[in-house]
Parts: sequence; structure tokens; C-alpha cells
Amino acid sequence: MDLKQEKDNQSTQVAEVPNIEDGDGKGKKGRGKRARADDAGLDEKRLKFLERNRAAATRCREKKKHWMQELQQKANTLSVANSQMQAELAQLREEISQMKTILGGDKALPPELLSWNPAPDHS
Repeated sequence: MDLKQEKDNQSTQVAEVPNIEDGDGKGKKGRGKRARADDAGLDEKRLKFLERNRAAATRCREKKKHWMQELQQKANTLSVANSQMQAELAQLREEISQMKTILGGDKALPPELLSWNPAPDHS
């Protein structure tokens, strides 16, 4: 063989890729001759995988966005309810204070009413 034919043979032959160290001490096997023939199929499979992955990521982001909006709405609702209950509590405490004043302070109330805690209303 002359030099030109030898060079042409070398360019058409596919050599195996040597192991590559990736820093963790484990080598990666290269793809051999058979894998090169499937490159077109692999590229198409890879593109399909990437497209499905992109669609799944988009759905996941939309789902998270919806969940976050619902969570924010629930937090706002609970915040308003908490404010209303705090206002009601302040009003009731003021009412208790006024009643104590009308009745002559703690001395006029029987002991059982001083430590009275009503049962929570479960209706």
C-alpha cells in the first residue's frame, strides 16, 4: 500500500475511544465501531428524549406556579381571618373589662367566674 491509500484507510476506520478519567477514578468506556453506525438513530432518540423532557419540565413549572398561586391565596385568606379574629378578641377583652368595671372589679365576681373558660364552639 502506498501512503495515500493507507491514509484513506485510517480516515474511514473508526477507532475505539480510550477510557477517560472524570475525576472520580472511574473510567468511561468509549463507543466502538458498532455504536457509530447507530449515531443517526441515537441522535433521533436523543432529540425525542430532549423534547419530552422539555415538555415535562414546562408542565412541572406550570404545576408549581399554579400550586404557589393557590398557596398564596390561602395564606392571604388565613391572614384576613386571623386579623378579624384578633380584632374580635380585642373587642371581647374590652367588653370583659367594661363588665368588670360595672360590677365593681374582681372582688364582686364569684371565683368560679374569674377562672371560667367557655367550651369552644364546634358548630
